[in-house]
Amino acid sequence: MNKRFAQKGGKCTGFAILNAGERVVPTARVSEEDVYKFYEAFDDEREGMRVSEILRKMRTVPMGSLFAASYEELYNPRIRTLQDKATLLTRARAAMRKPYTGVIVGFKLMKKKPKIKLTKQGVFMKTGIHDGDMHMMFLLDFWRDGSVNNRGVIIENSWGKDFGKDGLFFMKTQDFLDEIEGCISITFKP
Repeated sequence: MNKRFAQKGGKCTGFAILNAGERVVPTARVSEEDVYKFYEAFDDEREGMRVSEILRKMRTVPMGSLFAASYEELYNPRIRTLQDKATLLTRARAAMRKPYTGVIVGFKLMKKKPKIKLTKQGVFMKTGIHDGDMHMMFLLDFWRDGSVNNRGVIIENSWGKDFGKDGLFFMKTQDFLDEIEGCISITFKP
């Protein structure tokens, strides 16, 4: 898991789905080439497909060995009924408890230098307004370390084990809620 991917042409959503699928479906087998073949099957030349398009297609066409049984948007700032950040963490936790279900999250990165700034301990550092494209990643788990102020999420990126702490990074709860631009739960067919 958490291999380093080239992510040509804005395919980060496919790699976030791959990471989620490999974590929640023990028998999943998906390679980097499977992700590109999936995109090529639909002759998609855009700089990335919408997550909902990919997941609709994955109901009938697998990405490697992964099929999507269903998906649900948990947060989308462009849809009035999905703008509630107050219940987002509760809904994400509930989704993650379902069998074969993973949650992917999206954040906007800087246009000029797409990167995520972290401390040496792998903790997300706020860097200001991000004006770039959406970058999708897998929400691996929640963490807490004693006090209410020291809680957050663990996110798996697809930039390889050299990124963060073995490919993972941590975001405090408030930073996560401030930065999130999208959140979707995916239930895979076993």
